[in-house]
Amino acid sequence: MDGLRLGLSTSTPIYKDPNAFQLSVVFQNLGKEKIVILPESTRRIYQGKGQGVAKYVPFPGPPIYPWGGAFLLLPGQKNEIKYVGMKDRDGIWILEPGTYNLSMEFMVPQDLALGYGREFTSSKDQVWIGRIETEKLTITFQP
Repeated sequence: MDGLRLGLSTSTPIYKDPNAFQLSVVFQNLGKEKIVILPESTRRIYQGKGQGVAKYVPFPGPPIYPWGGAFLLLPGQKNEIKYVGMKDRDGIWILEPGTYNLSMEFMVPQDLALGYGREFTSSKDQVWIGRIETEKLTITFQP
């Protein structure tokens, strides 16, 4: 299965309040088959440009449900997921002041897709399997 495109945008490339940071991820099916997307398989990738360090702090508790929010993408269809703040799946990002390259990775290993098939036996749709990364955005945190 191929034909998946992943886009990333922000309306707040320079921000002061971490709770006001906005991020948008768009999944687009460019293929000919419908596919199931597991959005819990996305993760942010921060790379400091100069000074500044990004640190991911997981929340205590059980792991996240890997199939939460799963959705079907028909050929040619797009779906946008919006994030507000620095919460990301089962944790939170803490950034030091500075400028960063930010991309989003979407990675679904085959064993996770097989688990989805076992969990949702009535679904005949195929889970997208593979790894894709968006282009990098430049963001600046200036508290």
